Amino acid sequence: MPFITEEIWQALPHQGEYLIRAQWPTYREEFAFAREEQAMEAVKDAISAVRARRAEMNVPPSRCIWPRPPAARTSSAVTAYGGGERSNT
Repeated sequence: MPFITEEIWQALPHQGEYLIRAQWPTYREEFAFAREEQAMEAVKDAISAVRARRAEMNVPPSRCIWPRPPAARTSSAVTAYGGGERSNT
């Protein structure tokens, strides 16, 4: 939504008159964070794995789940329940 982006741009300190006419940013090595990028990819992979497991187990989005680390696994890596107190089992 370009009009919202332009409103935000106008509210911030900036150079130039309009965002639509601003230069496109160029790549700068000091803003490359390889280690942080890998960490974020690991988080995204974990989220994808939990979502896939929920789908495999037919756990609806309305049910709360508590993923367990691999060392705590018994029969399932995910515990689903319909509400109430949080359970660690």
